[in-house]
Amino acid sequence: TPAPSNITLFLFFDENENGLYDGRDTVISDMVITLKDAQNITRGVAPTDREGLVVFYNLEPGDYMLWAMTRPLGYYPTTSYPVAVHIQQGLNVEARLGFASSQAYNHLPLQLRASQP
Repeated sequence: TPAPSNITLFLFFDENENGLYDGRDTVISDMVITLKDAQNITRGVAPTDREGLVVFYNLEPGDYMLWAMTRPLGYYPTTSYPVAVHIQQGLNVEARLGFASSQAYNHLPLQLRASQP
């Protein structure tokens, strides 16, 4: 019997908007994630746990997309979204999804350059 594959997704608030989990970043719990296959068929729906993790078990090899169904209002993704994952037989895949506040984005310093006519 071939070994099954799993996908683990980690969600976090990306306070410095760099697409990485670091520094002041915090985990996102209770966000509902939907897993769809290459035919856009839903293969699983589950919330993240208190550590920001959600795991989809016993998947067949192939291409999958992970969607945040309860994305926080006013937040945008800082990593590739939706999360595309390709899994092979018997391998476990880990992915990350970061979100930042549009207010954080609005407070970034504005840089203007003078242009010559």
